[in-house]
Formats: sequence, structure tokens, C-alpha cells
Amino acid sequence: MTRLVRHFVFGSTASAVAEVVEHLVDASRQAGLDEQDGYQLSICVAELLNNIVLYAHKGRAESLIEFMVQFGSTQIEMLCLDQGQPFSPAQVLPYQDNTEPGGRGLPIIRAWCDEYRVEPRPGGNVHRLFRSRS
Repeated sequence: MTRLVRHFVFGSTASAVAEVVEHLVDASRQAGLDEQDGYQLSICVAELLNNIVLYAHKGRAESLIEFMVQFGSTQIEMLCLDQGQPFSPAQVLPYQDNTEPGGRGLPIIRAWCDEYRVEPRPGGNVHRLFRSRS
């Protein structure tokens, strides 16, 4: 199987995130993912990108996000570059099961991806997500 790669660079807005997630759903189908895997992947990416818009970029639409996904035969690799302040997932408080919005994104990403790493880089952060294909 040849690798399917998609690459996006976009402004930090909710509408841009929604558009990228739509393209990701189409790419997931083209790569042969079943409906459940495609759904879980799209939710993980939507949570990550929305967190960047809301928290890393603090609503600054002019800040850019770069996102790349590579569908391999056994693994899906995702790379995301933001222009936010250095971030560590360890800074995030544990999820509290309540009715308040927020706090679910990282637990979802950790549950549905095999690995999630984030590292600071000059001018922002590098996010790496890995998920095995079923």
C-alpha cells in the first residue's frame, strides 16, 4: 500500500479547523479506514486543533497552524506545528467529570491514539500523534 499524505496550513479559526477535519474524514476513507477508526481519528484531530485555537493561540486568527497526516500500511502519523507558548500536557489538570465545558480533549486523544507527544520549538510547539491501523 502506498502512503497517503495530506498537508494543511491554515489560520487559527474554528471554521478552518472544521474544514481541515472534513478533508481528514475524506482522506481517511481514501486510505481505507473503517467508519469507527475514521470517526475516532477526526475527533482526536478536532480536539487537538481546537485546543490550539483556544489555548495556544488564544483566538488570534492570524496565527498559523500546520498539520500533516500520513496514512501508512500499519500506522497513522500526524504532525502539527503551532505558534503558541510552550506547552506540556503535564500542565493540564486531570479531567473532572462534570457539566462544565472543557477538559475532555487530551483524555480523548490519549485514549484513541497510541502515542501523543508535544515538544516546544522556536516560535511554538510540535505535536506528534500516532495511531495503529486496525
